[in-house]
Amino acid sequence: MKPVLFFIFLLVTASTNINAQDNLASQQKQRLHELWSISNGLYEPESVAYDPISNKLFVTNVHGYSKNGLGYISRLDADGSNFEANWLTGLNGPTGIIFHDGKLYFADIDTLKVADATSGDILAEYQTSDENPGLNDVTIGPNETIYVSASNSATIYKLIDGQLSVFIHDARALRNANGLLATNNILISGGDALHAWQLETGTHLGLLAAENSEINNIDGITINKNGALILSLLNDPRLWQLKPAGSYSPVDQQQVHGVDITLHPALNLLFAPRINLKTKEYSITAYMYDHH
Repeated sequence: MKPVLFFIFLLVTASTNINAQDNLASQQKQRLHELWSISNGLYEPESVAYDPISNKLFVTNVHGYSKNGLGYISRLDADGSNFEANWLTGLNGPTGIIFHDGKLYFADIDTLKVADATSGDILAEYQTSDENPGLNDVTIGPNETIYVSASNSATIYKLIDGQLSVFIHDARALRNANGLLATNNILISGGDALHAWQLETGTHLGLLAAENSEINNIDGITINKNGALILSLLNDPRLWQLKPAGSYSPVDQQQVHGVDITLHPALNLLFAPRINLKTKEYSITAYMYDHH
């Protein structure tokens, strides 16, 4: 059984064992070691996608979440060099982004857009039937199906047969729907709380962390090689980890202010778009991640 599947056990015990935190020594260990950071040219960086073919990173810049045409995507090498701030412009509050098969799939308020990862040309656009969905994050399943969360419509959409169709609608479980991760046969959604869904049917499997736990207001969701979820929270500048055994704790005590983070498990590299709301500081930072 793959590690992430052990989370299913937690769904029926969330009110008890999920509240047990890791020991203090584990919390105090520094696991994130900064390699490089870029701030100039970014404005409200939200999400980052990694292209293993070109070794490029693509960072969405919201620049006001509205149809203002000011949003853009920056491109740079994974070592922080060759930064192109305005690589793809004229967007409307772009948020979640992924790379797949030479293409970028990203949320742009009410439209899922597809761009060529080399040229930046827009190849396709898919709109929802909802008037104001507030599209947020994007993920891809092992069946190569694209899923998109929507904060305003409490919905997860699925791209199928050229249509962005409603896959799951749940006014409570998907309230303020945010981060999204497809792994194995499970779809994990963030927002007010952390929920799990059956990937093929959309059946609600339950909570992965109790609603009264410290794991709430979940933004970014990624997973390490041991099956632990790495999370960014809107109300805590630290990153958090939720282990398959059920314990959770801060990754370490650094004030990352991460948004929609991405982890490259094979290289132990974590890429974090960062927004400090108090100081209005924006950056994209790469960390070496120690998962032990």
